[in-house]
Amino acid sequence: AGIDPRTGDRFVNQLFLGCTSGAGTPHEDCWLTYLSAGNGGMCFIDSVELDELYQPLIVHERRIVPDSEGAGRHVGAPSLRVEFGPVGCDVEVSYVSDGRANPPRGVRGGMTGGGADQFLRRLDGSLEQLDAATTVNVRDGERVISICTGGGGYGSPLERDPDRVRQDILDAWISA
Repeated sequence: AGIDPRTGDRFVNQLFLGCTSGAGTPHEDCWLTYLSAGNGGMCFIDSVELDELYQPLIVHERRIVPDSEGAGRHVGAPSLRVEFGPVGCDVEVSYVSDGRANPPRGVRGGMTGGGADQFLRRLDGSLEQLDAATTVNVRDGERVISICTGGGGYGSPLERDPDRVRQDILDAWISA
């Protein structure tokens, strides 16, 4: 929320730049944008270009975090990292986040998915870790960094199909 310097109008919006969190299942890998059983994969992620068009903000980065999936015979979703900030104005950003203290656990030998975290990149480039749920004032030129949780894996990673491991490496979801 803030005042758009292009128009002088107040703006408020609920940005949804990304969240993964899907868990591996007994039969298949996660669905990257599944999020939770509560929304059943019906999570729509904002277009970066439209968010930048309609609000005075810029998205500097939106990417998968390598090695953040819950490894397993069937893997959980990798974490997603988003970095954005206001352009030409200050804004107030409010959010809630799960999974910092208790990241998603794997089951039946599956590994834990990556944990969530949030930071404020100050004007001098330093990073300030933010609370898991807060409202923060972000000045022009500062950036919010949000990392969502990955998903827990299902089954032992040693049971994963080698062709899928190879594809995960080629897709840069995991490192070799």
